Amino acid sequence: MLSSTLLCFLLFLPLSEALKGTRITSKLILLTVKPEQDVTLECRALSDGAVTLLQWNRRDLKDSDYVFFYRNRQAYERYQHPRYRGRVELRDPEMRNGDVSVVLKNVSVTDTGTYNCRVITTVGNETKRLESRQLINLTVTDSDPTSGQEVEHPGHMVGVSVAVGLLVIVLLSSVLCFIMYKRRTVPERILHTNESG
Repeated sequence: MLSSTLLCFLLFLPLSEALKGTRITSKLILLTVKPEQDVTLECRALSDGAVTLLQWNRRDLKDSDYVFFYRNRQAYERYQHPRYRGRVELRDPEMRNGDVSVVLKNVSVTDTGTYNCRVITTVGNETKRLESRQLINLTVTDSDPTSGQEVEHPGHMVGVSVAVGLLVIVLLSSVLCFIMYKRRTVPERILHTNESG
């Protein structure tokens, strides 16, 4: 039979590995703008760490076509969908304070759609990766725009539910390991007191 210490280690190892890449999904932001304007699509990294990957895409584009793509400290225009080449740039090229927002220039009705920002940062000595996402629903129309509305996104509740579920598992595992440890050490104490007495 496995010792309680080894069993606890085996229980917590996969959980700690799963928690290394934390993902947070934010609210869905609704933006409505008029044609020919420049619009900022807001997104923030979870930390000030190095941005190792930044992907801006649109749900109706192919997976290999991006609105904006950044990796290894540079933007790659060749991965952009032709409609976005020369029209998208980082709001802050240095990405200070985790700002990975992009400016989409000279928008038209064909730019209407749901945009997804995915950013991965590394913290410290690159042992911890943090991933965050932001969804923006952009509508380009000639009618009177109402901009910047935030709507609760179902993914946010799923993320919270998963986090709470993981917390419950950690707590129950801790209690189980403690009980197993106590059951193992109590008979040893009784055995030692009986031998000395």
